[in-house]
Amino acid sequence: MFSGVTKRGWGIRKAEQADTTDRSRQEATELFASLYDEYFNKVNRYLRYRIGNYWDADDVTATVFSKSFEACRQKGIPEHFGPWIFRVAHNAYVDYLRTNGRSVKADQEMHDQLSDGVWETEEKVIAKENVQMLDQMLRQLPDEYRDAVLMKYIADLKICEIAVVLEKSEGAVKTLLYRAMQKLRQSYARNGKEGTE
Repeated sequence: MFSGVTKRGWGIRKAEQADTTDRSRQEATELFASLYDEYFNKVNRYLRYRIGNYWDADDVTATVFSKSFEACRQKGIPEHFGPWIFRVAHNAYVDYLRTNGRSVKADQEMHDQLSDGVWETEEKVIAKENVQMLDQMLRQLPDEYRDAVLMKYIADLKICEIAVVLEKSEGAVKTLLYRAMQKLRQSYARNGKEGTE
């Protein structure tokens, strides 16, 4: 049925296909590794803020990237990786809340106090108070405002990437950011007046 030449040719083609498949898997793994390097800290900062506990956030971040790696191995790396990985991170955060309930920041605050030591400079105390005040003001924002602010200023995503993650238009994201910043300014002005009285 097959001639000897065809059999040998077929065997070579099979070997070439296997070699090509191995090469493309290796290239995909290398591409994922470079995307991991680019996005790991951004995703981790976002999750650390949202969860409020460094240890749990680090665990969720590891889960996000392991699931993402498996998905990329099976389906290929998405064209718009940044918004996609943040969608995965956001979904992992929602799963975390579903299984653990609302997180309390007590563990992290206790760790910060122990690691800072007893003596702090006045500037460090003021800076810490300002960060705590900003943290409280951010937590008072509606979730979609807070997500937009965190993705823009903590994770350093572009407006177009935030739009994909939040499934909104770029104009809607700009409006969310504008309104969130207005609310933060108003809250800061109120807190500043209360602090001086």
